[in-house]
Amino acid sequence: AGTPADWASVVLLGAGVVAGLWQARRSRAILFFAAFALTAFLPVSNLLFATGTIMAERLTYLPSAGLAAIAAIALASAGSTSSTRRVATIAVAVLVAAYGARTYIRNADWTDDVTLWRSAVSSVPASAKAHRALAEALYDADPSHANLDEVMQHADQAVALLEPLDDRQNTFQAFRQAGAYGLDKASQLLASGVSPANPELRRLYSRALHLLDRAVVIARHAAEQTPGYSVEPEADAQRLRAAAILGLENFSLALNAAKRSRDLAPLHPLGYRLSAQALLGMHRDEEAVMT
Repeated sequence: AGTPADWASVVLLGAGVVAGLWQARRSRAILFFAAFALTAFLPVSNLLFATGTIMAERLTYLPSAGLAAIAAIALASAGSTSSTRRVATIAVAVLVAAYGARTYIRNADWTDDVTLWRSAVSSVPASAKAHRALAEALYDADPSHANLDEVMQHADQAVALLEPLDDRQNTFQAFRQAGAYGLDKASQLLASGVSPANPELRRLYSRALHLLDRAVVIARHAAEQTPGYSVEPEADAQRLRAAAILGLENFSLALNAAKRSRDLAPLHPLGYRLSAQALLGMHRDEEAVMT
């Protein structure tokens, strides 16, 4: 985007290449390991093409082998006397012990998906991805979904963080999931005996519809920007929209959403069932049976 940070990155990359070439005559080993690190990192760097991952530790495992070799060569060169070799050895030992201890402590975060994403949310509370992933992990961890309130809390936090972004830069899944969790909560309340006229139910359906409307817009922008993009995300959101609108008892609008989902995904049975429910609500029983 041409920001100062972007230019700093370009300068650093160029300086690294120059430094590596400068070593060509001084040390072929350093040139080799520098080229190894760059070559191993380049395919996942997002420099040549977008990979779908901004940053991840796993992307640096192989390149770090080249950097570790350069560090070892530099330490060996610096340790020309016994005292400097002793200092270098102690420094490396302290670093290895410190990072080893940190790795051991970190291992507990990898117990399961819930502990992993709780750790991520704790470390980066402003990450929408971390909150959305924690919501999904919590939802999958409890088949009874008794923890749905906590699931919705993190899903809503993810949406709140993404709300200011332009639809062309946004993520469909966060809004889709948050809307779906709201529908699940409404179903939970109905199953517990809450009256369909309860105001909380209307609030949940309205909130879900608002989120799913945004999901539809994001899906359409993604389809416009990417040739061959699947229409299933919008079809899925339209089916959920139809369910939310049925909860609000606006049957004609629910029918429109269900029909749109059928146009996009004519082989998915749920679109037809939702259409039939809407038609029954409009007292068009024969059409509902045929649908």
